[in-house]
Amino acid sequence: MNIEAKSIEIKALVELNIENIDLSEIDMRVVAMSIARLNKVYLKWSRLTKHQIHWLFCEIKKVSGLEVFSLSHTDLSYLPDTTLTEAVCNSSLTRVILTNAGLSHAQCTTIFNHVDSSKLKALSVHGSDIHLVQAPLLSKPVNHLTSLNLWKTNLTHSQCSHLLQILPNSSTLRNLNLGHVDLSQLPSQSLCYQHALQLVF
Repeated sequence: MNIEAKSIEIKALVELNIENIDLSEIDMRVVAMSIARLNKVYLKWSRLTKHQIHWLFCEIKKVSGLEVFSLSHTDLSYLPDTTLTEAVCNSSLTRVILTNAGLSHAQCTTIFNHVDSSKLKALSVHGSDIHLVQAPLLSKPVNHLTSLNLWKTNLTHSQCSHLLQILPNSSTLRNLNLGHVDLSQLPSQSLCYQHALQLVF
């Protein structure tokens, strides 16, 4: 009776949160089997090795049911742009949280450039320096996503100005986080408009 109950619980499991746990010695085949059956996976501060992370991102694009994936506070700056983007934009993922992942401007550029052909609805690149991303490219995530977290991304005056100009024309974006972004040089009227959007400063 107990065995049957446990079996039902495992089959019903859709979300796995193993944040703040050292997974560096874990066989990634076990992780792959888990991800293949889950809807949401949170791996913040998981201490995965570079090899494990590269392998994990290659596997994500093969999974059909995974919708939410978080790998925050883990350095991803060394991942090839294509490997990262294929996992984020060419998979079943609808929400990706890469907070403090040290993404390069090249990685962010590639993701932003392909986001409009993805299933993504929410993306966090919180803490990554994207000041070298071309301002017009920000139109793609703004016009495709419902939630975009740009907290502490070192946005330039030009990027911020462009963002605030295109926001009123977005039919999708409902939440934009610009926390710890310098908006002091922008005209006050650019921050005041009627729009069904939650801005966080």
